[in-house]
Amino acid sequence: MTSMTLDPPLTNLLPPDAELVAGVDTHKNTHHVAILDLVGRPVADREFRADGRGYAQIVAFLHTHGDVVRVGVEGTGSYGAGLARALTAAGLTVVEVARQDRQARRRRGKSDPLDAHQAAVAVLAGTDTAIPKSGDGAVESMRILLAERRSAAKARAQVMNQIHALLITAPELVRQVFRALSGQRLVNTLAKTRPGTIMSPDPEVVARQTLRRFAVRHLTMQAEIDLIEQQLEVLVRQVNPTLLSLSGVGPVTAATLLVAAGDNPERLGTRASFAALAGVAPIPASSGLTRAT
Repeated sequence: MTSMTLDPPLTNLLPPDAELVAGVDTHKNTHHVAILDLVGRPVADREFRADGRGYAQIVAFLHTHGDVVRVGVEGTGSYGAGLARALTAAGLTVVEVARQDRQARRRRGKSDPLDAHQAAVAVLAGTDTAIPKSGDGAVESMRILLAERRSAAKARAQVMNQIHALLITAPELVRQVFRALSGQRLVNTLAKTRPGTIMSPDPEVVARQTLRRFAVRHLTMQAEIDLIEQQLEVLVRQVNPTLLSLSGVGPVTAATLLVAAGDNPERLGTRASFAALAGVAPIPASSGLTRAT
């Protein structure tokens, strides 16, 4: 563990009950924490390991320097997720800080201490900050399941494409047998074939064996997707069963909506805040003599 500072630490300038803010630059293996007072002066900064022990040390580090009223964490949905949960559990107020764009980094430079300091400045200014998802309830489980389902659905579609591609170039006898079939009927028929397991150099035999394995893989992915959707439906009924009563809304759509809001939907207090989250908020377009209508 190393200790790095942006400026010499303040000495005997802060009263014991002084309010502070902090910013955290998060990475896979380390987190860098910077503490500022409410006028933006650096108080302390330090690097910690990105694990449970490091999280506990960060909490102790923050408490040691005074009353930290808000902590800005970069990447609360990725590298900063574990830290955000640990800080919230310790009673600290966590806000999500957007990472600087490339243009800003070119102007100011790029280092972990600078990024942590800038995150704390953003917290102090109230710019590019948001309340993060808590990620500690049933909705977080839905997010995990949706990610798994996307992977399975992608694999299923890829297998179907491979089946069609092989049938285009397969020996004519193989093509004739399956030419009239498509979709799930084709998959079911291929899975029931018995081409044998004999090692043969004959392209017709190998094509039939490969097509059957493709079909079995497709059915396996489908079974996985069905199981995931059953789990999603159970979770959705626990969290918000009303969604499933809406026309056209199934377990996947309902889970997607709930994941967008997170386990703490109270952070989206208005329609405008949800519109901003969904990327459909109106953008001011007035400039010079041009006025938005």
